[in-house]
Parts: sequence; structure tokens; C-alpha cells
Amino acid sequence: MRKIVISSAVAAIVGASLVGVYMRQQPKPVQRPVVSFENMGHLVALKMNYSDVIEHTEQRKQAIPLTGYDLILGSSRVLLVAKGDCSIATDLRQVQYGSSNPETKQVTLRVPLPKPLSIRINHDAKAQGGSYLYTISNSGVEPLLADSSNQRDAIARVFVEAETKIGQACNQPSVIEQAKTNTSTVLASMFQAVGWTAVIQWI
Repeated sequence: MRKIVISSAVAAIVGASLVGVYMRQQPKPVQRPVVSFENMGHLVALKMNYSDVIEHTEQRKQAIPLTGYDLILGSSRVLLVAKGDCSIATDLRQVQYGSSNPETKQVTLRVPLPKPLSIRINHDAKAQGGSYLYTISNSGVEPLLADSSNQRDAIARVFVEAETKIGQACNQPSVIEQAKTNTSTVLASMFQAVGWTAVIQWI
């Protein structure tokens, strides 16, 4: 009976030693600041206002048979004072943790580059700062025709061109750089609030 008791005690001691060795061999979990990006969306880092005068001419053509050329019968010319804006944002849901140092409380974040989130032409009234057609003129046969489709096409296309120009303005390197700076400031403040320093790596 005594031998059984002693054997059980030895087994318990050996088991406890093995558990201790196993626990020492396990890597310690990486300590990170308690900041989660999973439920976040887009951080609008910059809003750019846009204003420009855009001219567009829509020609009315008639194909000349067997020549491959067109005969220009007339044209509609529109001049648009375009007003609009765009928002440049960073998708915080794509932020990833990089290296983390609990001793210095410094963490590296892999952050996607800011991109245009919304491009908008201001269709408010002129008195409220919206876009407006400064002039519309017709030449050639256009003033003689009851069909105003060419003029409508000119107006539609000048607004499309305005939206394209706003998008191009939003993607200028200087605009993206300013959005990156603003995003870095916001993220750094978030981590400073919990006692950590964030280093941003753009991806």
C-alpha cells in the first residue's frame, strides 16, 4: 500500500515538472495596444473643394459616303462653371499590425494609402455656390433645327468631363500626401491615448 502512495506522489511531481517545462517553452503572446480596427470604416482624411471653367463643343456631323470623312454641319458650345468637391479617405478595416514592442510601447501599423472616396459635382443653385452653365451657343445649322439633341449631348458631356477633372484633381500626389499626413496624425493620437507610439507603414 505504501509503495502505491509513493508512486502516485512521484508521478504527481514528475507531471508538475513536465507542465512547468511545457509552459516555459511556450512563446509569450505578443502584447499589443487595445485598439481594434475591425468595426471601423473609412477615415475621411481630407476634403478638397474644386472650381473650374470647362468648355465643351459638340459637333453635328454627317458622314460622307465612301470617303471615311464627316461633314460638319454645325456645333453646340457650352461653357460650364463647375463647382464640386471630393473626399479622400483611408480604409481602416484594412489596417494590419506589424511589429510590436511592449517594452518601448511602440507598434508598427501597415496602412493602405488614402484614396478618393466620393466625387461630387455641386448641383445647387448658382446663388448657393453650385455649378452653372455660363453660356450656350449654336453655330452652323444648329440654330435652324428643331432637334436640340446635340445641345443636350453637349451639356451632358461637359458635366461628365467636370466629374473626370475633379477625380483627377483628387488623385494629385500633393493631395494624397496631405491625406496621408492627416491620417497619420489621427492614428498617432488614437495610440497615444492608450500610451503607445504608432509607426505608420503605407501599403
